[in-house]
Amino acid sequence: MNNKIKTTTIPLEIDFNGITLKGELEYWAKDYCIKLLEPSKGACGAHMQYGVPVKYVIEKSQNPTCIEIDLLERAEEILKAIYLNNLKESKENKS
Repeated sequence: MNNKIKTTTIPLEIDFNGITLKGELEYWAKDYCIKLLEPSKGACGAHMQYGVPVKYVIEKSQNPTCIEIDLLERAEEILKAIYLNNLKESKENKS
């Protein structure tokens, strides 16, 4: 992400099949990055074009001025996907 843009970082911790996944969500209105920190490492992010009337949010507004995408729900699913991808790659490397 651009270092000149002020971002918000939110720690994430979820239980997935008896395993605690720890990570963080870093975002601002047009970018986000989800990092898996434990039990393995990985990251995933996306950027929204400036001309698109959409922004990433943690809580949706009462009267939004554009389409709002709830990142908190999306972050948990992406954290699980990063973990599962790491597991798959780990198993393939052992074969």
